[in-house]
Amino acid sequence: MMPSVLGVDDSGIIRAVVAFRLEAAGYTFFSAVDGVDGLEKAAELCPDVIITDMRMPRMDGITFTRK
Repeated sequence: MMPSVLGVDDSGIIRAVVAFRLEAAGYTFFSAVDGVDGLEKAAELCPDVIITDMRMPRMDGITFTRK
């Protein structure tokens, strides 16, 4: 099974670029649009690594990381 990465970022362009690069390197990539979505997806998917933006609506990256 390939390592999985959850990318949490409100920018669709950033998510797409990160997904392109990581998938090309053999990772499975999942994305979330903000911290609230990220918490739900992290609980559901149990990714190996999470990459998060710091400034997002609804829940910022620092609050997301703390939770």
